[in-house]
Amino acid sequence: MKKTIFYLIFVSFVFLFPLKTNAQFNNDTQAAFYDIGFGAVVGGIGAIINKKPTEKTGNVFIKGFWQGALGGYFVFESKRLIRATVKHDSYRYFWPSKIVNSFGNSILENATANRDFWVQYHFNIGFNRLEFDLKNKGKFTYKIMPFALYATVNGFINGNLDVNKSLSVGTFIFKSKEPINIEHLGFDRANAYAMTNQIVYDEEFFSISTLGHEIIHIYQYEQLSNFNSYFIKPSKYFDKKSKAIKLYNKIFYTDINTLLFGAVYLMNKNYENIFFEREARFYSE
Repeated sequence: MKKTIFYLIFVSFVFLFPLKTNAQFNNDTQAAFYDIGFGAVVGGIGAIINKKPTEKTGNVFIKGFWQGALGGYFVFESKRLIRATVKHDSYRYFWPSKIVNSFGNSILENATANRDFWVQYHFNIGFNRLEFDLKNKGKFTYKIMPFALYATVNGFINGNLDVNKSLSVGTFIFKSKEPINIEHLGFDRANAYAMTNQIVYDEEFFSISTLGHEIIHIYQYEQLSNFNSYFIKPSKYFDKKSKAIKLYNKIFYTDINTLLFGAVYLMNKNYENIFFEREARFYSE
């Protein structure tokens, strides 16, 4: 069984994770393979990290693997809905896409946390994380994501909240007060940018395609949030050691995935060829 697990992890990493910066999807099959494979590997490894001492490693990995793959499939479909809304030049699919994406990431998060796929679901709006514990009679928990909160403050500083677009899409969207300057990336101006799950756009260059592109970046940020479950055990350990940390964890959900997302850009000098940029173009152009 251990050899089988090692083989599955090895094969998955060989085919999925060494994505070069110039990697590009040619069709939906390849795109689906990435999201499903990503979910399977992250789910399987996370399940092992969070397994109980009495559980068998092989069984835990297989459970996390297939649940993660299932979650990854829904994430893929949510991205295809963004393409559909761009194609129709309409806002009609933004909310359905957001719901499907949240559903997929919730399944994947359950996998990485070594929970049954139906146990807990979450829904993020801006810096607000809404959790529903179905195992505990649908108990509702509200938490604040600190990095996303910082991004929201940035949005209010550098732009004005576009209420209509925000309500139509399901995330905070700000109209930039000034032209968006990204000279540090080799460009004079940008149409828009996503910070965590907030969007700031330049009204002069705004289009549904631009909005779709930035929504895909938000989904990438959400997808990486599943790595946060890898720190569940250390978090519980420090909960017991410090009342302050316990209180913090009760109020906040630390979106460590923000750092992972940023690291991808810092490690690649060619902005246009960064995998996240090429994936966003695949679904929005």
